[in-house]
Amino acid sequence: MKSVKMIGFATKFYTLWDVSHETLYVQDSYGNYHTSGVRQHNCYIKNISMDRAKVEAMYPNVSIDESLRGATRSFSVDHKKDLPVEYFWFGKYNGQLIEEILKSDFEYCEWAVENCYIATVDYIKNHPIYIEHLAQAQIEKDELLNSIIDLNPGDKVSITFTRNGYNHHPESGEHGCWTNGWIGDVPCRVYFADCKPVYGMYPYIMPVINGKAQRVKNKTLEVVVESALKRPLDEYKTYEYRDVEAQVIYIIKTK
Repeated sequence: MKSVKMIGFATKFYTLWDVSHETLYVQDSYGNYHTSGVRQHNCYIKNISMDRAKVEAMYPNVSIDESLRGATRSFSVDHKKDLPVEYFWFGKYNGQLIEEILKSDFEYCEWAVENCYIATVDYIKNHPIYIEHLAQAQIEKDELLNSIIDLNPGDKVSITFTRNGYNHHPESGEHGCWTNGWIGDVPCRVYFADCKPVYGMYPYIMPVINGKAQRVKNKTLEVVVESALKRPLDEYKTYEYRDVEAQVIYIIKTK
């Protein structure tokens, strides 16, 4: 590393420094090196004088660096450089090409869009794979909405339930029981007006069907529609349907 003389200022005295620069590198997952910044090493030599004019006369060819102000000991400063935006430089895919991760772990890229640096977010959002994936997802959502059959009070429908009632919170004072299911290929949330709390280590709510409280998970039951409503997912988010823009909610009663 080549070094140059520079002048700083520490409290009272102008100071003489030996300054050198070291290029920093980071290696990606493919063995390639990228410049990540420059480390400036500042080595203190001595105090010169309190008189700036005298200092400039003694060292006419040495520049004064205000960043060396206030220091009387050696120190180093890193000046970072932006790394290529087509790589992840953090997390479990550190050093790997974003394009490859878009193909192998799209959900991670979606997480990155919500939580990461602007440069990374912009690169992902503008990548053809990401754009195509969103377009295909929208087509599937539109197809889902078009597959919905409007239900009317009194209609009979078969629902395959994916869970029992939601966990019971006695202090909430809520009545009724929400659960999830499928009507054919359409996800739905189902409300039972009659239900029974089941207590224990993990209390939950059991819907009452034909006068009897019973578990409904993995069962297909025929019910009579009392009313049917459509709600956007943002109003009723559930883990199972987090990728569905619009979710159908059927409020039903048992036959």
